[in-house]
Amino acid sequence: MTTLSLNPHDRELFLVGTETGLIHRGSFDDKVCSATYEDHKDKVTFIQWNFLHPRVFLSCSNDYTLQIWDHKERISLCVMQVSVFDLAVDKVEPIGTFTCYTAKQNITLTRLAFHPAKPVILVGDDR
Repeated sequence: MTTLSLNPHDRELFLVGTETGLIHRGSFDDKVCSATYEDHKDKVTFIQWNFLHPRVFLSCSNDYTLQIWDHKERISLCVMQVSVFDLAVDKVEPIGTFTCYTAKQNITLTRLAFHPAKPVILVGDDR
């Protein structure tokens, strides 16, 4: 297990990321894995449920992708590129657009989050 996320709308549902790129959905009630998502090709580094929609979650992986999922579907809804901003340098123009990796500063983007009230995804590294 590399990451764990509890569904904020249904505390019985959880997601687990793995070293092999799989994401497993389970339930504390059933104590079984009820679904496996296989679109990532490398270690899943982070998963988060959406605060605004009970079925949607996102994940990022060492395969340099950020994916958005509906937990009722077995394949991701989309794979996203990420625009990276250095707010200390420029608040308007991104320093680059990447798929969860910026070779410019050799930073792996491993943290992501849905904004709690707006339809925005925040992405960053461990610093």
